[in-house]
Amino acid sequence: MNIIRDIAKVSGANTVSLITGIINGFIVPAFLSLEQYAYLKTFALYLSLAGILHFGYIDGIYIKYGGKFSHEINPAILKCEKSFLILFQLTIAIVIIIIGIIVKDLIIIALAMALLPHNLLAFYQLFYQSIGHFNIYSRIRLIIPALIMLLNILLIYVFRMENYLFYIAAEIFVYLVTVQYLELKYSFRIKQIKIRSHIKFIIDHFRVGIFIMAGNLAMILFFTLGRWVVKLFMTDIDFAYYSFAVSMMQIITIVISSIALTFYPYLSRIHKSGNLSRLKRQLILIGAFFSISYFIFNLIIHWVIPKYDSAVKIIGILFASFPAYAVINALYINMYKVQKKARKYLLTVFLNLIIACLFVAIALLLRKNTISVAIATTFAFYFWFYYSSKDFADLAISVREILFIFLYVSSYFVAVLCFSPLWALLIFGSALTLLILSLYRSDATELISKVIKALDLK
Repeated sequence: MNIIRDIAKVSGANTVSLITGIINGFIVPAFLSLEQYAYLKTFALYLSLAGILHFGYIDGIYIKYGGKFSHEINPAILKCEKSFLILFQLTIAIVIIIIGIIVKDLIIIALAMALLPHNLLAFYQLFYQSIGHFNIYSRIRLIIPALIMLLNILLIYVFRMENYLFYIAAEIFVYLVTVQYLELKYSFRIKQIKIRSHIKFIIDHFRVGIFIMAGNLAMILFFTLGRWVVKLFMTDIDFAYYSFAVSMMQIITIVISSIALTFYPYLSRIHKSGNLSRLKRQLILIGAFFSISYFIFNLIIHWVIPKYDSAVKIIGILFASFPAYAVINALYINMYKVQKKARKYLLTVFLNLIIACLFVAIALLLRKNTISVAIATTFAFYFWFYYSSKDFADLAISVREILFIFLYVSSYFVAVLCFSPLWALLIFGSALTLLILSLYRSDATELISKVIKALDLK
C-alpha cells in the first residue's frame, strides 16, 4: 500500500472540496447578513454533534473493518449492520423533531432532518476508508461540496435568498441525494442478499465503539469549544466573526484531514514504529507550510469581504496551531485506534478537553473577547501535541522539535503583527524556508519527492 499515493488520491477529491470550501467560505458570508450567517453557522455547530447520536455504532464498524480487504467481509452481516443503523437513526431523529417542536427551534428541527442522511454518509465514508477504498471515499468527498456550492450559487445569484433556512435546506437536500446515489451505485452488490440477524455483532459495535464515540464527543467539543463559548457568552455578531475565522481554518484542515484519513489503514497494515518519528516530523512541516495561507486569506478578506476584517486577527491566531493540529489529527488519534487503545484515547481526549476549558476560562477572566478565546484554543492544541507524545514509541518530543516550534511560532507572529499582509507573506515564507532547511532538510526533501512521484509529475 502506497501511503503517499493514497494521500494524493484523497487529496484529489479534497482539492475540489478545497476549491468549493473557498467559494462557499467567501460568497455565503459576503451575501448574508451577519445575523443570518450566525444562524447558519449555529446549524453547522449543532450538526457537528450529529456524529455522536449513533452512540459509537459506526465507530465500532470502523474498528471492526480497519485494515481488512473487501473480499474478507461478509455482505450479509454488512447489510444487517446498515439496516439496523437506519432504523436506529430514524428513531433518534423522531425524538429530536419532537424536542424541536416543543422548544419551537427551527434549527433543532433541521438537525433532526439532517441526522439520518448525515450519519449514513458517515457510515459509507468510514467503511470505505477503513478498508482502503479511497476511490469510493473520494467520490463521496467530491459530490457533497460540489453540490452544496452549486445550490449556494443558485440561492445567491439567481434567487437572491437572504434567509439562512434555504441554505440549511440545500445542505440537507445534498445529503439525501448523495445517500441515494450511494445506495443505487454501491448497494446493488448486496441487494439480493438476505439480511441475517447478527445481534452479537451489533452489540459488539456499541461495546467497542462507545469508547471511541465518547472520545469523539470530547474531541468534537475540544475542536468546537471556541465556537460554543462565543455562542453562549458573546453576541451573535461575535459568533459570526469567530465562525467565519473557523471556516477559513476548515478550508485548510480539509487538506490535513485528507492525510489523516489515509493513515488509519496504512498504520493498521504496516505498523513499524521506526517510521512514526519521520511521519511526525513531516506532519509538522505540512502544518507549518499551510499556515502561510493566513496571509493570502488576509488579502482576500480585505479586498472581497471587508465586513469580516474583524475576523482577521482571530484567523491569524488560529492558523498558528496547524503543526500541532496536523500531528494530533493525522497521527495521534489514528495511533490510539490502531493500537486498540480505546480507553486511553477516551481519557486523553477528555483530559485535553478539561485543559482546554481551563485555558478558555482563564482567557475569559483576563479579557472576554474572541481574541482571548482564539489564543486559549491555540495553547490547547500545543498542550495536546506535547501530552500525547509520551504515549507512543518514537514520538517523544525532541529538542529539535521544540526549537522548530518555538522559532516557527515566533517568526509567524512577528510577521502577523509587524508587517502588511504582502510583506508578511514574503518574510514569513522566507523565514520558514530557512528554518526547514536548517532543521528538517532531509524530511522535507523526502516528503516533496514522494508527493511529486505520487502525482506522476517526476
